[in-house]
Amino acid sequence: MHRIEGDESFYIKPRLGEYLLLNKTQGNKTNHIIFPTPDPIKGKGVLVQKTLWGNLILGPTARDTHEASTTKESLEDIMVFILSKCRELVPSFDAKETIHAFCGARAKSSTGDWILVHQWACFIFSMFVMF
Repeated sequence: MHRIEGDESFYIKPRLGEYLLLNKTQGNKTNHIIFPTPDPIKGKGVLVQKTLWGNLILGPTARDTHEASTTKESLEDIMVFILSKCRELVPSFDAKETIHAFCGARAKSSTGDWILVHQWACFIFSMFVMF
């Protein structure tokens, strides 16, 4: 919306993230969300968390990239990265109990932080009702 109004002071870029989901047999490894000490540049880092359904979930990564494809080798590298970082937090989980991997993109501001602005804008909404 800001670009439509001519504001070029920031842009939104995709940040890719991956999670690994472990079997419910691993859910007893923690009852809390375990975070590492945040890095001032990279953010909070990967975490270990018990899901509502009793599984253990590891991740997410945070990769700023515009490449649409990744190779098999890079996916393996990502899994190794998640497992090694999470093992520093909870050493006792069994990586062989990984049952699923998820990935997605989330919005990241070019300013590195939230953008809160007060602007007056005129938006016209039209509603069409079909019978």
